[in-house]
Amino acid sequence: MRIRRDRALSLLVIAPSVLAVAIFVYGLIIWTGYISTVKWATLRPDYSPVGLANYMSIFANNRFLMDIRNTVVFYDLLHRRVSHHRSSAGEPD
Repeated sequence: MRIRRDRALSLLVIAPSVLAVAIFVYGLIIWTGYISTVKWATLRPDYSPVGLANYMSIFANNRFLMDIRNTVVFYDLLHRRVSHHRSSAGEPD
């Protein structure tokens, strides 16, 4: 009987955190995915679906591709520096 009561109390204590993560992490990820597939180019939302056209237009933009390239290069340089620092300090990767 005590184990059942402890389990219920544990679930009751952790429930608000699980609910907050479900809403503010997973719910917003789903919302962002939905918004990325609608026509919304101004301050007034337009929920007309455009499918993957937004993604096709952004990947056709040379500036975006340059930004992605710069991000990858920056990450690579930072990762190499951190890895080199760890290996010279004797820490495992």
